[in-house]
Amino acid sequence: MRETELAAAVVRSFQEYSYEVYQEVLVGERVADVVAVLGSVVSVVECKTSLSLSVLGQAERWLPYANNRYVAVPKQKRDKRGRERRSVGRDYAAKCLSRDGTGLLEVSASGRVLTKVPPGFNRRTPRREELLDCLNPAQKILVAAGGNSGGYWTPFKDTVRRVRRYVEEHPGCALKDLLEAVQTHYASPHSARSCLARYVQLGVIEGVTFRREGRYLRRGSGEGPGRVRGSPALTYAIKSQKKRTSPHFIPLHTH
Repeated sequence: MRETELAAAVVRSFQEYSYEVYQEVLVGERVADVVAVLGSVVSVVECKTSLSLSVLGQAERWLPYANNRYVAVPKQKRDKRGRERRSVGRDYAAKCLSRDGTGLLEVSASGRVLTKVPPGFNRRTPRREELLDCLNPAQKILVAAGGNSGGYWTPFKDTVRRVRRYVEEHPGCALKDLLEAVQTHYASPHSARSCLARYVQLGVIEGVTFRREGRYLRRGSGEGPGRVRGSPALTYAIKSQKKRTSPHFIPLHTH
């Protein structure tokens, strides 16, 4: 069983009990595979394909943040007689989890989630609000838990996603119009304008570009130069001001 399949089963299980489930949640420099919230109760689940000391340590780090902590692993395979295979190391790890107050979830090949070790409810969570502040509705659907590609949600990535979507729907648009239509994570419009213009120039926002030639800004598509002096339609660029270090209007498009 792959880690993403295991995590998907865990997510479905919590959702069946009416939890709000978030995936790949970045908190400081740490990433929680699954965060499940029901009322005032916060649970964190670390999903791994094997039960090791490393995952026990990862779960222990969430003690100040969550009321319940879990480790989710695949269920032990059965032998030829249909009996569950015993492992001294696994049994000892389960005892360590129990003493630490961390729950153990086992996921069967069919996707059924069983509670092998119930968690101890933790009432002392001084950093709980810090975790809650990192939750965003996009984390429910954008990234699947258990991946190793660094695909966790961040405010910047959400801004990039919104920018790309707007430019795809409005090719050749001006940066001014984009900023009026798209909500970003920047503290001020000035910061958003300067940062996004720089990131477009550096190629950070993949697929979005703008071009400038001489005193004019040019539309970056292959439909001709589209050079204009006025601003009758913002699908084309306008003449830039000499005193400005960055143009007020920037024509954007996607490849």
